[in-house]
Parts: sequence; structure tokens; C-alpha cells
Amino acid sequence: MKDKIAIIGGSGFIGSYTLAELCKQQADVTIIDIVPPYRENILDCQFKFIKCDIRDAKEIERIMLHSRFDVVYHFAAIIRAEVCRKDPLLCCDTNITGLANVLSACTKVDIKRFLFSSTTHVYNCETDTPSEDTIIDIRDLTHIYPASKLIGEMLIKSLDIPYTIFRYSIAYGPHGHLDSVVHQFILNAMNNKPLIVHGSGLLGRDFLYVEDHARGNVAALSTNAENEIINLGGKYITIYDAAHAVKNVINPKAEIRIITDKRP
Repeated sequence: MKDKIAIIGGSGFIGSYTLAELCKQQADVTIIDIVPPYRENILDCQFKFIKCDIRDAKEIERIMLHSRFDVVYHFAAIIRAEVCRKDPLLCCDTNITGLANVLSACTKVDIKRFLFSSTTHVYNCETDTPSEDTIIDIRDLTHIYPASKLIGEMLIKSLDIPYTIFRYSIAYGPHGHLDSVVHQFILNAMNNKPLIVHGSGLLGRDFLYVEDHARGNVAALSTNAENEIINLGGKYITIYDAAHAVKNVINPKAEIRIITDKRP
């Protein structure tokens, strides 16, 4: 008998690619989200959809008790940095309280694994290659998004639920957020516009192609390991070098323009 798999936040970027990867294995998948799946990469996938806002504790509990999922992926979150800064209550209500609602519902059913999307930004350190054993120093953790994810990790660990926590690098790829730096570089290069690099360009980021995120998410189910933390990390690269990489692939004639102001 197949495991019944729920992907909470499955209409999102990484969630939709994880759905596509699971559908390759003909998995029994249900998407739980506030909006139906709409991305082109999952149009041919077979899945069920349940509309639900995880901030509604009674509704998510009703769904969990009725559906009795074996495996739960949790991607639902406010992840846009500027949204989190401008509306910290929405960030906390979704990323912390919403997660707590889901976890509370999961304690009432016998799930085999809870898989949670966190971020490598919780490390808040200068090294470009943090490992799962890297000490997390919260003294200078000032951004609300990684703080909310770290609180989420602590909530999960406090309960008697088998878990896998993924600390993700920044995802990029088709059907992603067009305002992300990689997508902006690609779009500008394709349209013969300057690739704008804010500040010195020496600030680094850890990028991972979204299909690799999905493969990692699904591969975790093939092991019997419980209560583990996995860094899904990619290539660490400076913003300036990322611009050059896009320029070389998309449009070698594109201009890279340095603007000393910080990126809005």
C-alpha cells in the first residue's frame, strides 16, 4: 500500500517541484494550500487538492484527522524578505503559529515522517560551507525570516514526531520568483538590459537549482533515518560572479552595472 503524502504549501516554488518528483514515482499526493497549484511544471501531475489556511487550527486538524496522511511535507511560509520586514505579524502568524497548528494536528495521527523546509540562513555566519554541526549563534540573528525558521525547528524537535529538517540554499529555476536576483539577471540579459549589481557585489549567496531541492526532498524518504537535519546546499557564489555567469550563458554582450546603493 502506498504512503499517503501531504505537501502543505505544495502550490509554491519548491513544493510544486517536489510534487512533480513524487509524481514520477506515482506517489499518492495531496496538496494543501490556500491557492490551487498553477505552475506549468505540474500540469501533467496526478494529485488531490485541499484548500486550507494553516492559520486556521480547527480546519487543518479536521483535514489531518480525516485524511490520515503517512508523510507530511511542510513548505507553507512567508519567505519574501521584504514581506517579512513589512508585516512581521503575518510572518510570525504563518511561519510559527501556522506551523504549530499543523504540528498539533500531526500529534493526533500516526505519521511516519514530518519533513520541514528551513533555511541555511539560520547559521548567520561568515563561512560559505556551514555543516549540520556548525554552531548557530543567535546573538546577531536579526532577520525575522531565519529567526522564524529556527523557532520552527525548535517546535518540531520538542514533539514526539519523526522529523527531517532541510536547511535550504536559495532556490532558482523556471517558474520561480521573478524578483529574485538570478531571475532578474536572466531577464535583463535576455532583454539587452544592464545586469544591476548593488553594493560591492562581493556579498555571497548559496544557490541550488530547484530540481535538486526536489530530488533531495524525495530522496530523504528512501532512508529510515529519523530526527535528522540535512543541509541542501548548492554553489556559493558572489553576486558579481553570478552576474558574470548569467552574462556568459545568456548574453555575452550584456553590461554589468555596479550601483553602490544597497539592493532595495
